[in-house]
Amino acid sequence: MEEMRMSPIIARVDKLKNVAGGRETLSFVLRKTELAPFTEMRLSHAVPLTFQGVAENFDRIIKITGTVSACFSAVCDRCGDVTDVTVTTDFSEAFTNLPEKVSEGEEADDGVHFFEGDSIDLLPYIEQALFLAMPMKILCREDCR
Repeated sequence: MEEMRMSPIIARVDKLKNVAGGRETLSFVLRKTELAPFTEMRLSHAVPLTFQGVAENFDRIIKITGTVSACFSAVCDRCGDVTDVTVTTDFSEAFTNLPEKVSEGEEADDGVHFFEGDSIDLLPYIEQALFLAMPMKILCREDCR
């Protein structure tokens, strides 16, 4: 049975979704030890995950852009020691609550994700952005043997 996770990164868009040209600043800080189950890396206890950005309404499409940064505890690929890896990356995703703005089967192609209600769970998208920005090789230091 799959465990349901409560997301700590929710963008409230109840006012923004109906205001053409509307803009809101977003800021999140996340202190927890585990992200998505696809990675064995854990967030560092000392440094929280941060997201700074904006949400803008463009013709009922809410575009959320910003920067996400996190420090992970990971195992060095050469020596096996635990080391911290800081990952910072740009974030850009588009969302709509109008089904006609997202054609069936084309969601991944046009980059517009469907949402319902007054909020958008950003955690899965932030996890994906961080995962894609991870270095291919984790090294504790450049000259590690």
